Amino acid sequence: MIRWFTIGAAIAVLLTAACGPLQSENVGRAAVSGILSTARGGAAAATPPLSRATIEAASGPLIYAAVLQRGTSATLSLAGTNSGKDTWIAVDGISLTVQDGLLIATRGLGDDLMAADVAKLRQGFQDGRQTRRVHDYLTGQDEIRRQTYDCTMAAKGSTDIVIFERRQSVTLYEETCTGSASVFLNRYWRDGSGVIWKSQQFVSPGVGHIEIQRL
Repeated sequence: MIRWFTIGAAIAVLLTAACGPLQSENVGRAAVSGILSTARGGAAAATPPLSRATIEAASGPLIYAAVLQRGTSATLSLAGTNSGKDTWIAVDGISLTVQDGLLIATRGLGDDLMAADVAKLRQGFQDGRQTRRVHDYLTGQDEIRRQTYDCTMAAKGSTDIVIFERRQSVTLYEETCTGSASVFLNRYWRDGSGVIWKSQQFVSPGVGHIEIQRL
């Protein structure tokens, strides 16, 4: 099982990284303290949780992502943008590539999503919309294995979410996808201007879903 952080990496980003469920800042604080305790061989010093103040003090944009079935999470910074595709990277080199809030590639997670064609989904979120997405995975023989999914988008209503002390008014959308290898449900919390502030998106059977929050 690939760990999101090495101990050294966790110490280097005390104010911007944590291991644990994304929804709980206190759990993240406790997990980082535990890593420090192990590294030092003694009681961990108090570590401030990731907060709106530390986010605003960062030198560039950040996202917070969690591999839900592994119980690991990290803060990622923007490494670069190419043709509207943003690549975000963690301190240990794990990366996510996102286009308009939609996950299109991962690296360093093991059973990575090498590429995803989500062009039809990017054309707009509409209740009842039928879409198709294509995922590419790398086999053990270094060959690309392509999976096609038929998907349906459904709006589930308006709500408010809070991301590290900042409230956003959003609509929850659910994307149900069926393919020969997997069936999965993606969720997107999207505001009226089209910004996806939070999402839970399928990577692969081996990784499961990644939750991404826009900080």
